[in-house]
Amino acid sequence: MPVVNVAILTVSDRCSCGEAEDKSGPALKQILLREEFVVWKEDCVADEANLIEEKLREWSKQGSHVDVILTTGGTGFAPRDVTPEATLRVVERLCPAITTAMTVASLKATSLAMLSRSVSGIKNSSLIINLPGSVKGATECLETVLPCLQHATDLMRDSKSLVEQTHSSMKQNSVGMLGSKVNDLKVTSRSRISPWPMVSMHEATEIVMNSVTTMEVMSVPLSAALGYVTSKDVAAVENLPPFRASVKDGYAVHSSSGIGVFKVSSALTAGCSVEELPDLREKECVRVNTGGPVPHGADAVVQVEDTFVVEADGDGNEILVNITKQAAPNQDIRPVGCDIARGEYVLPIFTEIRSAEQGILAAAGATFVSVFRKPTVAVLSTGNELVPAGEELRPGTVWDSNMTTLRSLLAENGFQSYDMGIAKDTWARRRLQCVPTYQLI
Repeated sequence: MPVVNVAILTVSDRCSCGEAEDKSGPALKQILLREEFVVWKEDCVADEANLIEEKLREWSKQGSHVDVILTTGGTGFAPRDVTPEATLRVVERLCPAITTAMTVASLKATSLAMLSRSVSGIKNSSLIINLPGSVKGATECLETVLPCLQHATDLMRDSKSLVEQTHSSMKQNSVGMLGSKVNDLKVTSRSRISPWPMVSMHEATEIVMNSVTTMEVMSVPLSAALGYVTSKDVAAVENLPPFRASVKDGYAVHSSSGIGVFKVSSALTAGCSVEELPDLREKECVRVNTGGPVPHGADAVVQVEDTFVVEADGDGNEILVNITKQAAPNQDIRPVGCDIARGEYVLPIFTEIRSAEQGILAAAGATFVSVFRKPTVAVLSTGNELVPAGEELRPGTVWDSNMTTLRSLLAENGFQSYDMGIAKDTWARRRLQCVPTYQLI
């Protein structure tokens, strides 16, 4: 599934001039990254309608690649709260239902939410949403609209197949339950012996693996790929090294020039281009560094230990050096693509991307990586005797430690989880709490 690119605009006089720290923008970013959105742009402007309008137009113009623009601040009744007015100058189509959803959710927390003047609308293919300026208000409103952002983006992009896929999934129970086999008979009517056959660990594993489904595929920026699993073989975009590279500090020479005094025609350091240098002539050399490019015409590098300076100028630059050992062809030169060749597969499918794999992808020129979307995990505790950790115990109850343990374990392994609370010991209650948007419970 394509990623959703989001831009965050903080509107605040004090934050824009450095008098106060912007806390709402980073809080929104944290939530977006948690939900695997890409934070494409971030900025902060003063409470000036023209500045707000200018930034919104810049980010929402055709080809900007910004799908959703979130503003935070300037939505209240104060004289300088002008974010809604600036937004209305930009948007072409209003989205009142989004604003209504945020208002309804906010009113459940505080009656002061009725003082918000936020608006939402579309400009070109960008959705613009005004959020409150406070951290609490901004994050609560973002959590309210998060579930619709991917589908809204698909609609604005006119991605018909993805839209149809979403509509189809809404007609089904996407929790992934394979059918309940729970026996709800009264205790006295239940079997005292397990009706399930005993199977080996190998058989049990096979049953589980044959029952699971593959997660959908998405494309993520390399910087956000840590912890994901590749959904296809990944090939190198460029050669590594992309040029003939020196193995050592020394001098690039014609091996046929032998030994003796050489003129140092120039010096090449790492990051320099060889394109503007003339080809080497007989008894000429170029100073090179480890990892740096080797000039055209040179077929060997003589390490600095096998030379000594004959003449230097007043600034300490070498003019003549004496090469004391004969160089062999291709000595101490790494050929183009000797580490990784263009088109060579560097990571196979189903590879978990950790720090080493991320480094390999960077070296191979990858900017986006095709990966499997991580499942959304809901953790639901069951038991009449359980009490949330930290709350006061009642007679006959114990604290729910499994919730903390399981969510910590999931976080350690890179999975986002949601606390679904504690359900009573009835199957119907547990099923009602298993919201269809979670892939794993």
